[in-house]
Amino acid sequence: MSKLNACFFYGRQSPFGMAHLKPISEHFNIQAIIVPSETRIKRFVTSLLGKDYYEKISTKKQIKNLLKKFIPQIIIEHKRVRQIRNRIHEVIGNDNIPILICDDVNSNLFIQDIKKHMSTDSYMLVAAYPQIFKREILDIFQDRAINFHPSLLPKYRGAHPHFWTIVNGEKETGLSAHYMTEGIDDGNIIAQQKILMPETYSELYDLIIKEIPIFFQKFVENLTERKVSIPQDDCDATYYRNDRAIHRKINWDFELEKIYNLCRTEYAFCFFRSRKMVIKKSSISKTNRNITNNLEVQKGVIVDCVIDALVVKTNGGFLQIEKMEMDNKIFNANRWINIYNPIVGERLT
Repeated sequence: MSKLNACFFYGRQSPFGMAHLKPISEHFNIQAIIVPSETRIKRFVTSLLGKDYYEKISTKKQIKNLLKKFIPQIIIEHKRVRQIRNRIHEVIGNDNIPILICDDVNSNLFIQDIKKHMSTDSYMLVAAYPQIFKREILDIFQDRAINFHPSLLPKYRGAHPHFWTIVNGEKETGLSAHYMTEGIDDGNIIAQQKILMPETYSELYDLIIKEIPIFFQKFVENLTERKVSIPQDDCDATYYRNDRAIHRKINWDFELEKIYNLCRTEYAFCFFRSRKMVIKKSSISKTNRNITNNLEVQKGVIVDCVIDALVVKTNGGFLQIEKMEMDNKIFNANRWINIYNPIVGERLT
């Protein structure tokens, strides 16, 4: 059986996106690979952070840009294409696939460009691309635009679902392939695969990457056998935006389990003596430590410093911080305690 044709859109800074390249190359004839420009990535990142993107360009720089015109940009883009091509060659052993660096997939200019590379039966395959696709580009692929998403849709539509599944204490997550619409992650499901939740974010991400080739086989079988896609039930849908600092900051008034789940993401942080501490590993204490006689202790207070953990009072129990990042260095608890000399009774904020 001959391979299906496809144009692959992926976020070149995303391991999740890149992990689809090899399985796609095994089952599809890749006609073009589309990656976002630096400007597109900056716009996407700043929008996720809740900001408007704009470039601050001085008058001097504007004049300089006019004088140099397109030459520097051409050099930069050629270098970038060469780097991307080398990476693609490492993964699939093919460096002849056309690579398009795109600032706006919805622009008429890009739509005309992609038409030169695709055929009438081409699929659009998308993984972690940092832009919402509008009707104009979806229409040229007709009903063959497909997105790969790291959650069990319709739950956890939107950005960074693997972070939110851990924060919410889910027991399982998974992978979904769905047809694309103008909505976000709401098209009919082609294939899904469940993944049991590991302990930490990094373990989950590694597991997702490992499962992609297995899941992709299932997806291709459903696609080629023309199995009926399943509409998503919007009543079960949940939607999340990208996590920001406000979501990662520990509130010591929260219940212990909620704080612990946040720490499992390896992004949770608090402050010790006004210095940021990111918690990389923690556990729930099984004992009451040295709090006796129903002594009331403020939440966030250090109640014990032991050889393997810094123990902190929370709402409903005690959190043992076993590994942390501070001043751009990673410490186990014992080393951190020896360096920073915390005092029992001090409070993390």
